Amino acid sequence: GIHAREWISPAACMYYLEKMLDEKDSEPMKSILEDLQIYVVPVLNVDGYLYTWSTNRLWRKNRRNNGDGSFGVDLNRNWDDHWGRCGSSSSPSSDTYRGTGPFSEPESAAIRDLFAKLKSEGYHIQAGIDFHSYGQLILRPYGWILPTQACPGESSPPCVPPNEEFMKSLGADMQSAIRSSSGLTYTNEHAAELYCAAGGADDWLAISSVQANGFCLELRDTGRYGFILPADQIIPTGQEVHQALLSFLEVVVKGIE
Repeated sequence: GIHAREWISPAACMYYLEKMLDEKDSEPMKSILEDLQIYVVPVLNVDGYLYTWSTNRLWRKNRRNNGDGSFGVDLNRNWDDHWGRCGSSSSPSSDTYRGTGPFSEPESAAIRDLFAKLKSEGYHIQAGIDFHSYGQLILRPYGWILPTQACPGESSPPCVPPNEEFMKSLGADMQSAIRSSSGLTYTNEHAAELYCAAGGADDWLAISSVQANGFCLELRDTGRYGFILPADQIIPTGQEVHQALLSFLEVVVKGIE
């Protein structure tokens, strides 16, 4: 629920919550919940989401009054990881306007503050996933630079995270789980291979978690309906998310430090 118009993301998260509660006393969910506390934020961009119901179905940003006649900050360009670089705009009227600085927006700042609170209480945040639509993609870091480029300070490519092989393998596990659920194939790739986008939630989740584990899942479909996904695809998409997250969480549990 970071981008307002991507209605399937909150719906799929709510479906997953229901399935998690339904299966809390059965394996594998029972064992997962014995080892993990799972936090789910179905709708982060509440004002933007409400605006898509009342006024503009395809609105993307939040509803920040930018003071120049324009409204909204792209919350997925507002996180404190390589903020202000590729794929983000300094123009308030742009759909990818990054805001005045990292965590300038109350929505992204609330997640930052939640992480800080949990860490101060002794919790070890293991991993995170950011849900979007559309494209049927499993996106792993980095989003701010292509793997075919050299990282800053390095003389040659690839520019990939230190745990690249682990992340690629975990993406493949989720890919297989989704395929087993619905027969659909989600593409497993680096986020920047979709397009370069700095200041994204998935990169920030990776640098903020113990396992350096942050993904972005772009849910159904591949363009036939796009953001206007029919309601009859909510449950199948939710089932895909449920199976992908079971696979994801089982790996996370194995890696707990």
